[in-house]
Amino acid sequence: MSLALASYLASPVWLELAERVRLGQAPEDEPLIGAFLAESHRLALCAGCGAWFVREASYRLLLATALDGQMPASWRQLCQDYAWQALEELQRLGCASSCPLWQQMRLRSLAKVLDRAVHGLWVN
Repeated sequence: MSLALASYLASPVWLELAERVRLGQAPEDEPLIGAFLAESHRLALCAGCGAWFVREASYRLLLATALDGQMPASWRQLCQDYAWQALEELQRLGCASSCPLWQQMRLRSLAKVLDRAVHGLWVN
């Protein structure tokens, strides 16, 4: 793990927001997810670690929450909706002609995971 990525993961604000989203501590608080994504965006710009890694971590957290059968259905749906937004941000990063092949392949894999989740191919 790079030093920049480690510092990003140690960001207290991002960690607190991520924990609140993942645990569904405020399942009726849609702005919480927006604040989490805004903090992710800020970190991607300021922390010196790659925007790809920040966006992918955000996507994975939202997807994990959306797939968690212990979460309220409304919270799971919100997280699924916002996972699409995070995936779209990754797609914008992955569409650059200079994008490495591994990122393009990773993007296809992440999109398949969300597509399967949306179509109920995984049972929780």
